[in-house]
Amino acid sequence: MLLCCTVASAQHKQRARPKASATDIPPVRKACSIDYLPALHLEQWIEQTPKLIYPEEAKARNISGAVFVWVKIDEAGKVISSMIVSGPPLLQDAALRAVSEMRFRGTKVDGHPIKVGGRLRIDFTM
Repeated sequence: MLLCCTVASAQHKQRARPKASATDIPPVRKACSIDYLPALHLEQWIEQTPKLIYPEEAKARNISGAVFVWVKIDEAGKVISSMIVSGPPLLQDAALRAVSEMRFRGTKVDGHPIKVGGRLRIDFTM
């Protein structure tokens, strides 16, 4: 599912309107729903990190850098999906392998377990 949002254009400036009373305001309705909690950085939820295996070809070519991975985690903290956002191509498979073996702290919202999705940075340094 997609997260819905509305962006107001700067070209459409609102005209002065009379103030509305509380009875004029319609009840808030949920515009859309998502099946996970979006988070910008998932590092705060990591509980277990596997050893990062540096690809031999990347070592031989002296390639280092950061790989950004979008990760979706289930209610128990297990990775259920991941995809590369950006990073050196020779490091991407190793980053996906490492992320698939990570374990995260389960997340609850209002006492209910919920899936979490967000970005992870995997650094490869020589």
